[in-house]
Amino acid sequence: MSYSTKEQVKAMFRNLVAPADNAAVADASIEEFIDEADITIDGAITGVYTLPLTALDNPKSLVLLQKISRLLAAAVVDDVLNSYAEGDKKPSYKKDAMELLGRIAPERGKDGKRPAPDMLLPDAEYIGMNVQKDTISLQAVEGRQFSKGVDAW
Repeated sequence: MSYSTKEQVKAMFRNLVAPADNAAVADASIEEFIDEADITIDGAITGVYTLPLTALDNPKSLVLLQKISRLLAAAVVDDVLNSYAEGDKKPSYKKDAMELLGRIAPERGKDGKRPAPDMLLPDAEYIGMNVQKDTISLQAVEGRQFSKGVDAW
């Protein structure tokens, strides 16, 4: 399930509402951009929230994720449609999307730790930042599990 639809992305651009045979960007390309956006979102929120998020269980969270997906896909469509001169003001689709995504699932710092989000998805299960300290496990051939600090390496 995609967070956004090609119709929602197309609605952000006047010149994409043309008939399919005259479209400036093909529907298949927009769907690909949406898939890429959704992979980016899922990669960021994995380990922070319990997945999958569904329309039935998490309708409010999906509204926000839909907006992020739509903005990320629109950023790529905008790059395809327009070439901006250095002084031109370019739409901030990607910046806005990444800012929202960073608020619900901040990136890890140089120390490998992820700060707590300053905005939580409203109806999703927050599972924390999934930070493991000094936990290394190896699976032995016979099924015995060795853990650092418990067994001798």
